Amino acid sequence: MSDRNSDDGRNESEVSQLLPPQMSTPPGKQPSLLLLLYAITICLYLAEYIALAPRTEIYESVICRNRHPDITINGAFTGSATWYENKCKGREVQQELALLQGTERLLGALPSTSLSACLSLLA
Repeated sequence: MSDRNSDDGRNESEVSQLLPPQMSTPPGKQPSLLLLLYAITICLYLAEYIALAPRTEIYESVICRNRHPDITINGAFTGSATWYENKCKGREVQQELALLQGTERLLGALPSTSLSACLSLLA
């Protein structure tokens, strides 16, 4: 072997760097990228939660129309507001709405769960 010895008796391969020297990044560049990614993530989560209430109202009205076809004539609501509240905010409509939202959350979580299970098997 052609390992050269240094002055203190160690081989050159023992004192040489295994990895190339790191390129230094400008001090202000990396934190600004991180802050940008945090801001984008916060905006996406905020948009999801802002859309939650209108989406729930739409789901509820569709379920109510399917359960009680006598509420609407040609898509327009007929009847008093208290009658609508009693029918559409009732237990059976809310149970189906909860089932629908739970199924939506479950199906939303399945891709990430299955991916993490596959990656854990590979590890």
